[in-house]
Amino acid sequence: MSDFNLFVPVPPGATVFAGGLPAGCTQAGQGSVRGTVYDLSGTGRVLMLYGDTPVTGEIWCCPDHSLRVLDARAGVGEGMRRRVARRVSTAGGGEPVPCWLYVAGPALSRSLLPERRIANPEAGRLGGD
Repeated sequence: MSDFNLFVPVPPGATVFAGGLPAGCTQAGQGSVRGTVYDLSGTGRVLMLYGDTPVTGEIWCCPDHSLRVLDARAGVGEGMRRRVARRVSTAGGGEPVPCWLYVAGPALSRSLLPERRIANPEAGRLGGD
């Protein structure tokens, strides 16, 4: 078995995984992707990989066996989020790192409204077009 990288966007107040990350995950650095973050109240914040807004976060190294736990905590089976592969830019301009990350799933598609978009994910401000 091997380990994998996981990118977790961490704007202020974000909770991506109910219960946190599984045991054995260790922080490997900082990174960023381009995308759009939405605040969906009870569901929390969700990322979509469209748009050009920098979304910063943490890169974690996790053991293989934790993927199923992460999928369950993110709501993959219920369609709340999808796990996708992406190359994540690293802090300091190093080589991009291949990572898994979670984006909004089909069950949330009707909730991704312009007024719920976070215009500045690092500051946590809401703002639509």
